[in-house]
Amino acid sequence: MKTRKQNNRKTNEGAVTTASEDAGMYVKLNVGDIEAKFVVDTGATLTLVSSKLYDMLTPLDKSYLSEVKTTVRSVCGNKLELRGKGRFNLHFGPNMLQSEAVVTDLQVDGILGLDFMKRHNCLIDVKNGHFCIGDFKVDLCFQGSIGCYRVVASEAVVIPPRSEIVINGTVCLAEGQKLHADNALLEANEHAGKDYILTARTLVRSGEKVPVRLMNTELDPKTIYPGTTIAQMSGVEQVLDGNISSNEQKHDGLRPDLQDLLDRTSDELTSKDKQKVKSLLIENQNLFASSDVDLGRTNLVKHEINTGNARPFKEPPRRTPYHLNKVVNDNLDKILKKKNKQTLRTESDNNTFVPFDTENDTAENDPIETPYSQDIAVHVSTFPEEETQGNSYEGRRTRRKPAWMADYVVK
Repeated sequence: MKTRKQNNRKTNEGAVTTASEDAGMYVKLNVGDIEAKFVVDTGATLTLVSSKLYDMLTPLDKSYLSEVKTTVRSVCGNKLELRGKGRFNLHFGPNMLQSEAVVTDLQVDGILGLDFMKRHNCLIDVKNGHFCIGDFKVDLCFQGSIGCYRVVASEAVVIPPRSEIVINGTVCLAEGQKLHADNALLEANEHAGKDYILTARTLVRSGEKVPVRLMNTELDPKTIYPGTTIAQMSGVEQVLDGNISSNEQKHDGLRPDLQDLLDRTSDELTSKDKQKVKSLLIENQNLFASSDVDLGRTNLVKHEINTGNARPFKEPPRRTPYHLNKVVNDNLDKILKKKNKQTLRTESDNNTFVPFDTENDTAENDPIETPYSQDIAVHVSTFPEEETQGNSYEGRRTRRKPAWMADYVVK
């Protein structure tokens, strides 16, 4: 959806264009080397060329633009920003015609107005699908939904990031035109999804002003300027109640899915019990989901928290509880400070460590304390005689015999 600002400049009153955004009669032609489709609109008094198409032309095909003193208004009465007027070569197959056109911002490639049709004696043959231009004719192509109306924003609105709002939209009607249907359906046009702005499909009361629900799915705010097309509206002939079904009156008021449930579960029931179950289902049939759409949804309880302008945040997962972070960090710092130590792991308890000094060959007096560690005591008499020779164990603190020395026999 394009969000383009249109400046209002004080100029004299002038031509009026009534072309819709996408629905209408089109003719295929070439402007220079660029293929384009122009709307055939007898309600537009001037021929228009879009700024996008003009910028795509080569320097040889571009015409010098002179100043336009008149004002071009859209069907909603908004003034269009004009870049200028120039002469363009329009190629209809092998035939080439020159025509003056005004360059402005359009959502279509261009519009063949009443001035072009009158100058070249044009005839519109809707029945046979031909557009006669003088002594030759080209094919007409019909595009879009006939009978739809454009809905534009009536005021400038800023949509916050990742949020949705409801704004007032103005229905583009021709002068004296009225809406015949009481209800109307609002839908996104063919440009929906661009710039990450979505339009919700909504059933509304028809009128010149209708509410339109828009959603901004991006992380940046989006601005909708007055006159920007935000939806298309079509009339609705009949609105059916969603709670009423044509098959609802079958099986004595029981829905078909519940009737099937009753038939599959009442084989072992008597006729009296089956009638009781049927009455129970009829009384509470609104509690059973009629389709997959009803599953997981309820309107019995509604809860809403007003967070103001605060944005949601995500808390990262942790491997360690927050209140034990200091204990773990202290133990890690203590281990890193003793990088010159070697540790001895016992076979019976893999989580128990005994530090040894590699230089002095003496046991550390203060072993590392971990949540899973246990005291280990090694007595001098438990060491094998051949391993104790030449080593002085005097002054060592008496410790319990570790489990890995259970296989040694002391003689």
